Amino acid sequence: MFPTSVHCLLESKPQIQKYITYILYYWLLLGGIVSLFMPDTFGFGFPHFIFIQTFIYHGLQLIIGLQITAARKF
Repeated sequence: MFPTSVHCLLESKPQIQKYITYILYYWLLLGGIVSLFMPDTFGFGFPHFIFIQTFIYHGLQLIIGLQITAARKF
């Protein structure tokens, strides 16, 4: 349901696309940067799955934010 809703929003009017791009820009880039600098891994150290998952997920979040920025020429 969620990916379909986001797709419909992104294929809507250009004015709405601009605002959605702004929101995603700040959520993805700032959220990814803050979470990589101050990770909350619930006390699990390096070899644990939660530690690795946290850095992979938030690193991808940052990469997706940069990709949206480059694709939309923001």
